[in-house]
Amino acid sequence: RARYIYVCRDGRDACCSFFHHLSSQRTKAGDKYVFEGTFAEFHERWVSGRIEYGRWTDHLASWDAAASDPRVLFLTYEELSRDLRGCVGRIVSHLALPLGDDEVSSL
Repeated sequence: RARYIYVCRDGRDACCSFFHHLSSQRTKAGDKYVFEGTFAEFHERWVSGRIEYGRWTDHLASWDAAASDPRVLFLTYEELSRDLRGCVGRIVSHLALPLGDDEVSSL
């Protein structure tokens, strides 16, 4: 049976990161960048869902149904940054990996 790990990031960081990603990614034709504009323009489009992949809040809401699904482990980027060892332990447990503490510590 499938197991899922969903990692979410603070919306402010996600927006800034996505802006930099699309502003430095060339189109398929290679003649321009996927997004060419200011951060303010990007932010307005991102909030209103007029950017690649739609509204970020809609994406988050789509995972609400999985909140009580034991197959899904929810983590945040901030948790991973703050307590990587603890998060790796949670991932190992969630995936039922046969790893001991020494093995997890060596990751």
